[in-house]
Amino acid sequence: MADTEELGKMLDNLIKNKGEQAEVHFHDYLQSKMQEVIHGEVEPSDDSDTNDKE
Repeated sequence: MADTEELGKMLDNLIKNKGEQAEVHFHDYLQSKMQEVIHGEVEPSDDSDTNDKE
């Protein structure tokens, strides 16, 4: 799972009116989440149904 600590830091910075720093933490979270989705949770496909039986 993507690092939810970055989301916590983002919220802390939003509460303290530090929008730019919150944006940095949110960007870091999104980047790790995208990497997780692209590389980490891809299930192998089952090609057993695609065999031609001629």
